[in-house]
Amino acid sequence: MTAPERARSRPAVIGYRGLTAHTRFTPFRRGFRQRLSQILIDLDQLPAADRTHPWFGVNRPALISFHERDHGDQRGVGLKDWARAQWRGIGLEIAGSVKTLCFPRILGRAFNPLTVHFGEDASGVVRGVIYEVRNTFGERHSYVARLAPDAPRHHAPKAFHVSPFFPREGRYRFRLQPPDAHFSLKVDTWGRDGARAHSASLIGHRAPLTTAFLAQMALSLGPNAINVLVGIHWHALWIWRRGARYHPKPAPLWPSVTAAEAE
Repeated sequence: MTAPERARSRPAVIGYRGLTAHTRFTPFRRGFRQRLSQILIDLDQLPAADRTHPWFGVNRPALISFHERDHGDQRGVGLKDWARAQWRGIGLEIAGSVKTLCFPRILGRAFNPLTVHFGEDASGVVRGVIYEVRNTFGERHSYVARLAPDAPRHHAPKAFHVSPFFPREGRYRFRLQPPDAHFSLKVDTWGRDGARAHSASLIGHRAPLTTAFLAQMALSLGPNAINVLVGIHWHALWIWRRGARYHPKPAPLWPSVTAAEAE
């Protein structure tokens, strides 16, 4: 079976139900947890994904929709080509499918603090990952890594202002289980003093894109990106009132891509 035939034999888009958790460790311990639902869409099968369900659309208005322009560099480059170019920048050629894990738009609106792109080889094994991070100022930065089956961990210098209550300096350590029946990601932030400052995790369990799943995504208070955004701001308000140091937003670094290395 060829790579295109293998891609067509798999669902063009599926759902994941899960949970995200955030914990800061300094100068005091504080955390929150939030249930959520996301989609994983195959960028090689966008027309098929658009036909998956009447409530779901690709690059068009729908109750729940995926739009390529919400991700990548938004400069007229197709999302799949943009992702492959990022991997090529670290010397990695992706011969198979490119898949994107994200929050879709709900009634035309979405906020993706983290979008994860997976690049597969011709046999369907994930060989590359891009963590596309967005802050509440409308800026984004991507961390690009090569993956191997025996190397689920990688690290990168922190190069993006995410929270005003942490400095931009530091290091990220990633531990990833690519999506299959389950998906998990843990990102630890280490400060300049060598101490762990923050930990974020995301877990998900695969679910078909049924009417029930889409209705829950659209109507529930918990599993959508709006509530994640509310949780981020509520968490920020709590730590600000307790005296956490405020760090003004620095000018963004350029280029907005950082290579991660395997551990």
